[in-house]
Amino acid sequence: PEATYQLSMCSGHVRELEDCKEGLYCFEIQAGDCKGSDGREPSKLKLCTGSSSEQLLWLQAFTQGGVLYEQEKDDGSVRSLHELSAVDMLTGQEVPFSQYAGKVCLVVNVAS
Repeated sequence: PEATYQLSMCSGHVRELEDCKEGLYCFEIQAGDCKGSDGREPSKLKLCTGSSSEQLLWLQAFTQGGVLYEQEKDDGSVRSLHELSAVDMLTGQEVPFSQYAGKVCLVVNVAS
C-alpha cells in the first residue's frame, strides 16, 4: 500500500460518496488526529470497494470502531416525488416522475 493509517488512534467521521467511477462504491473518512506511515496527517481518506455489500461492511466496521457516520443532509430542495427522475434500464432514457402525476405508483429503491 501507498500508506497505512492507524485508524484506531484517530477520531473522525465517515460518509458515503455519490461521485464515484461506475462500478465503484466509495466513502470518505475525515480523520482528525492521526498520522499515516508516511508521516503526513490526512484530512480526508477516500476509499472505494467493488460492491455495495463490501462498502456496507466497511462502513459498519468503522462505525463499530467509534468513527461517526455522517448522514447526508436533506437540503429541502425536492418537495415531491414528481420533481425527481430515473433512468429507464432498458432504453437508457431519463424518465421524469412528473409523467405519473395523478396515478397510483409503487416506487422501489433496489440500490440499497
